[in-house]
Amino acid sequence: MSQVASQCSTADLCDLYWESADPALQQAHPGLIPFGAQRSCGGPAATVSCVDDNVLIRELVSSPGLGRILVIDGAASANRALLGDIQAAKAMKNGWAGLVINGYVRDRDSLAHLPFAVFALGTVPLRPLKTGAGAVGNPVSFLNVTIADGDWVYVDADGLLVSKHSLQQPTEALTED
Repeated sequence: MSQVASQCSTADLCDLYWESADPALQQAHPGLIPFGAQRSCGGPAATVSCVDDNVLIRELVSSPGLGRILVIDGAASANRALLGDIQAAKAMKNGWAGLVINGYVRDRDSLAHLPFAVFALGTVPLRPLKTGAGAVGNPVSFLNVTIADGDWVYVDADGLLVSKHSLQQPTEALTED
C-alpha cells in the first residue's frame, strides 16, 4: 500500500489528472461537508453499508485502519447519526486516514477540534441503532460515484474524487484560476 499524504487538494488532482486518458477518475456531486479539524485526506477505501445503525462501523474503526479511508454508505438517511466524536477519535487512534459518510454525524463541536478528517452530509443529534444490520466490503454508490474496496478516495472541502489507482499529489498548484 502506498503512503498517502494526509493533506490533498482535489482541485490540484483534477488539474493534473482530469484531462488525461484515465476514464476511471470519478468526481462526486456536491454534498459532503468537512467536520473534523483535518480538512482533507486521501487513501485506499474500505467500504461499509449500514442505515441508521453503527455496529459495523464501530467494529471497523476499532480495527487497524492502515491509512485507509472508511467510506460509509448510510443511504443519506437523516433519521440518526451514524457516528460521533467517540468513534471518530477511535478511528484516528487506530490509523484510519479519514471517514467519508453518506449520512449524518453528531457532536459537531467536538469533531471540529479533532485532528482527523470526517466528511458527512450534515448533523443530527439522535444516536444510531445497535442491531448490526449492514454489509462490509461491497461497492457503494452515492453522490454520482461508485466506490469499491481498494479504490483510492481523495476528499477535501472542494469535493470527492475516486480513482482505481493512487494519484500523485502535485507539489504546487498547476493552474491559475
